[in-house]
Amino acid sequence: MTNAMSTHRIHKGLLAVRGNPRRVVLQAVHELYDREETTLWVDGTPRINRLVCIGKNLEVDILRGAFNSTAC
Repeated sequence: MTNAMSTHRIHKGLLAVRGNPRRVVLQAVHELYDREETTLWVDGTPRINRLVCIGKNLEVDILRGAFNSTAC
């Protein structure tokens, strides 16, 4: 029997979302989340993604695949 993946919290993620010219800040606790579009990415600035997940039985490959499917 395997234990289900459970994300308890995403602590301040910075995202470069495909098709969005603005930085997106993400924060989540269980099923509740808040996302805010902030400043524009400056030309020539690398579009980076940073996300810290806190939880149990987290499967890195699944999380990375979902993350990369929406990132620039």
